[in-house]
Amino acid sequence: MVTFPKSCSTEHWGLVYQSTLGPLMLVHILIRSPWCSVITSFWPTEQELLKWADRYLRRHLEPCVKKVIELDANDSAFREVLNEPFITNPDIMSGLYPLRGIELAYDTLRNWSLISSSDESVTTGIRRSASGTSISSFKVIELWTYPVQPFGVKPNLRHSYICSYHSCRTTMFEMGIVSQPLNLKSLMSHSNVPSSYRNFIGDQHWFKILHQYEFPHHVQLVSIMLLLLEHESKGGGAWDKVGSRAIAEPPLCVMTVGLDSSEICSDSSEFVSLKKKYDPTAPINEDLVFQFIPLNIPFQEHFGILGFDNWVSSTGKANSGDELQTFAGLQFLPYLSDYIDRERGLPIANQVNLFGNGWWGTRVAFPPHESSNMILVSMHMSSFFLQVASDNLEYFKSYTHDIGPIGARDIPSYEFLKGKGVPVFVSSCFSQMISMYEHEKKKRTGIVIVDVEVEHLPKTIRLVAKNYSSYVPEDKMMSRFERLKHAYNLLRIYATETKVLITSQIHAALPASALGIPVIFVENTGGGDLTEGISDLFHVYNVNNVNASWPYGNLNDIGSNPQVHQQDRYRASFWHYIKARADRKHHYEDTARLFGLVPLTRLGKGTESMHLHSLFHFIFTTPPKTLTVRVQRAIEAVFFHHPNAKVMLHSNTLSDGTILDCFWEAGYDFGIYNYSFINLLQSSSAIKTTEVNDIAMLLPNLRKEQYWYSHETDFIRLLLLERYGGVYLDTDMHVLRPFNSTITNLVAWQDSNHRLINGAAMVFEKGNKFLQSCLRKGVSTLLAGYEPQLWSTYGPNLLTSTYREWFKVYKNNMTMTAIVDVAENDVFYPYPYEIVHECFQCNNESKSPINPTRTLAVHLNTKATAGSAVEQNSVCSRILTESCIFCDDPINFSNCTFHNSYDAAKQAVKAIETSHFSKMNRYPDEFTAVQKFLKNMSTVANRKILSFGSSTGEEAISLATLYLNEKEGFPNATIYGFDLDNPTLYKARQKVAKYFEHLPIHFFNGQQTPLDVNGKYDAIFANSVFCHHNPDAGPITVETIKSRFTFQDFEAALLKLDAVLNDGGVLAMMNTNYYFVDTILAQRYELLAQCAGDSVPKVDIKKHVLVENNETTKPIAFGEKERME
Repeated sequence: MVTFPKSCSTEHWGLVYQSTLGPLMLVHILIRSPWCSVITSFWPTEQELLKWADRYLRRHLEPCVKKVIELDANDSAFREVLNEPFITNPDIMSGLYPLRGIELAYDTLRNWSLISSSDESVTTGIRRSASGTSISSFKVIELWTYPVQPFGVKPNLRHSYICSYHSCRTTMFEMGIVSQPLNLKSLMSHSNVPSSYRNFIGDQHWFKILHQYEFPHHVQLVSIMLLLLEHESKGGGAWDKVGSRAIAEPPLCVMTVGLDSSEICSDSSEFVSLKKKYDPTAPINEDLVFQFIPLNIPFQEHFGILGFDNWVSSTGKANSGDELQTFAGLQFLPYLSDYIDRERGLPIANQVNLFGNGWWGTRVAFPPHESSNMILVSMHMSSFFLQVASDNLEYFKSYTHDIGPIGARDIPSYEFLKGKGVPVFVSSCFSQMISMYEHEKKKRTGIVIVDVEVEHLPKTIRLVAKNYSSYVPEDKMMSRFERLKHAYNLLRIYATETKVLITSQIHAALPASALGIPVIFVENTGGGDLTEGISDLFHVYNVNNVNASWPYGNLNDIGSNPQVHQQDRYRASFWHYIKARADRKHHYEDTARLFGLVPLTRLGKGTESMHLHSLFHFIFTTPPKTLTVRVQRAIEAVFFHHPNAKVMLHSNTLSDGTILDCFWEAGYDFGIYNYSFINLLQSSSAIKTTEVNDIAMLLPNLRKEQYWYSHETDFIRLLLLERYGGVYLDTDMHVLRPFNSTITNLVAWQDSNHRLINGAAMVFEKGNKFLQSCLRKGVSTLLAGYEPQLWSTYGPNLLTSTYREWFKVYKNNMTMTAIVDVAENDVFYPYPYEIVHECFQCNNESKSPINPTRTLAVHLNTKATAGSAVEQNSVCSRILTESCIFCDDPINFSNCTFHNSYDAAKQAVKAIETSHFSKMNRYPDEFTAVQKFLKNMSTVANRKILSFGSSTGEEAISLATLYLNEKEGFPNATIYGFDLDNPTLYKARQKVAKYFEHLPIHFFNGQQTPLDVNGKYDAIFANSVFCHHNPDAGPITVETIKSRFTFQDFEAALLKLDAVLNDGGVLAMMNTNYYFVDTILAQRYELLAQCAGDSVPKVDIKKHVLVENNETTKPIAFGEKERME
């Protein structure tokens, strides 16, 4: 029974109650609501959904929510509501026939005039007999696989929608329709799929060359037919018995979005005809298919591959390796429209999307057309190209600014670009991404030789192997088509016939290894620049080594290639680069998903020995906006050292659609798992049912406490390990070495003094007794009285106190160490909290406390280092890069310039700041004035505020708690505190960590980190910093002030602050020994306010006199920086 009170609109009440018809009502609202956000991603982000809900749904739903609350408090009123019937038809609520139920629901809504009976979206989709009566419901799918925006869309709430490309999804979503993607590879498993369809999908690379602009039409029609064939294979149209009733599986109809005449049903003559006559490997037969697909679509985007006509003509030879490389990028293109000659075509490649992988030489006309979109990945810069590259450094730097780092195919190319200051990473060769769907199901049995002098091979191999050449025959090499055909034929041979490949050609070895084929790479003289950093991926046989003998026998037991995990990492990085950087319109990503290229097939899956830990846990409880690349790198480090491990990220705030999707898309066993605190408690054998019930009663109030989320996390990590076992790591723990499976039941002291055991890294078997003791003690402490302000009660304190109790009983008994062993801090915490910032400082490698033989992981302690820049050549820069998987996603390192000298602003602070006195809300007038000003500024997504001379943090905390927070209209404001004194900064960080950990406040030491590490700021506070006012030091005079701090120092310091303040930003200062209006900056600022609290004496530099400040003698320096047009 679903009821709606008369006092509330039915559609909104349905949403509140989340009834069976809830989703139907939601769609009804969506389709009639003004979508107020611009969709910027594959799916709408959480922020976009919340924005829409706040602007549209809130005003409709608030009255209903209020009514629900009233009913919850009034039993008689609630019973009265229940007596108001809405729908009692059992067909709707039984679930036996949901389509018929929805049809009845629509009839009901029409009767209420919620939906017009003439609404086309309701009256279509009902199959009619000749007399016009409804006899059954269709399942109708509207499909659009074109890489362009659909046209003529007529939303139908009773249809399902499939969109393969982002442009279609966005269009549908704006109309209130949520569409689904399509994976053609997943539809190929049924036996009734024609071989021509299998060939078309499996050899999509080749058919893009053959069909070009016709290719998307074939994709649309093949998709329609595959959906119908799948329905047919599952018995579509047959009668089945469900319960005590026999029901008919309704026919499936599939149509092109916006094309009414295109409907094909699984029981129609059109479907039968197309099964017999349609062949996607042949050119389009317009007479056969014109009514089903929109043949008049204008394809305005250009997608191209590199061509090599000029090169072949000038050199007189054609090694198909160049053409073969193009197939790696071609598989990501929606279709092929252009061939761009590598040597001469780039300057005229206007608005062409293509991949720039391959060999680059001196004959290349460079740079590309300014409107081209060439993706610079897997570039080999030959010695001939280096001068060309040097002459075009501005092009490369502009590319890296707009897109990201350049992918170098080999080490010499990487070193060249790095030496020129161009952001770069080692991508290896793009040929490793070539994927061939094995539509011909047969076992590879052949030994294939490509371009190897056979006298170097054993006779037993020569007799059974097949020989091929990568060189195109002379009579065909001038034909681009023949060159591509020759290259693709080799790929087909690798994919369907080859058990082992023996070759001297890198572009035979790489695609074969990407298909999982063992490769023996034969080196004659060494590959030089071409193979440096690549040949390690294969078995290598150097024929020039006179002492070398054939080491591989008859090839029956050769095994996998030696560096499959490294190859997996290269492939993962390619996918990440394509998705996150190269693909602004999602064409490449969507094509990959359409043809089932992702998730990637990991070559190293199943090859790992059993001596490593295989289960890792992370917990993430903060909002999605706090998910950073450093968290991603922590997970990368686990998979780098344990590639076949399972990593479980337990979170109730994250879901799909984050930067972490790249892990499962790359083939790693990664997942985000929701958790229930109560369910975990119930699953623990250490906790009584009555205790679980008591905690469940307390939980609503506990979750209102400021730090409960942290305490809950402390419990959850113990519960997870007790239930599942494995390795637990905080998201700021970075693994340095593999965790051998012999390491178990281990925690570590967080410092060398053995004061506390830290739980940021723990290794335990499931059901461990020490964990159970911790849980019993923790639950008992919680139920005895929760103390919300004690941060470490259920973390380090609980672990330490439980261990000490155990130690009293067992002491050094072996039984105890088998249950729990506490390692020295250098195993997990070589950098204690107080000195962890040193890890981020350059040239500190010699002082590193990391023990190369003992340290398993390093705790980078986000709480203490969130505001610290990672400097080049620091220990942390090495930690964050050496174990990367998505190496195209670099950490931004700062220059190493701030350890032995200070800039003017720091010199000024160091010279005069003799007191660290501070207090909460010290300058309320000033803070209020800045708050008001920032509210009137033009919209800034993330406001950044600098507290210059932040002392022990009171100013930053006051700003974050009272003035610049979400409640006051600043949901994304971040406060950065700058100071020079380490003990003071330590106190500030401790204060925030203990009482205000949830606030976006970060402190950094100016002696170690540049002022602009966080970019420019919207407001800078420099209160009681530029003054010397110490009564104990004797009388304050002009001379004593100038002896400590000159006007020139003051002016120079302000210039430094001005340099990091956004144009139009605000500079706020109280208590300065000089007047701001006397500086050269004054002319660029507008006075905004005079505020109470300015009390220190000032030097009038024109009169050379000291002016005792009574807060009215002269305006304080407080102004808006002039906006620069």
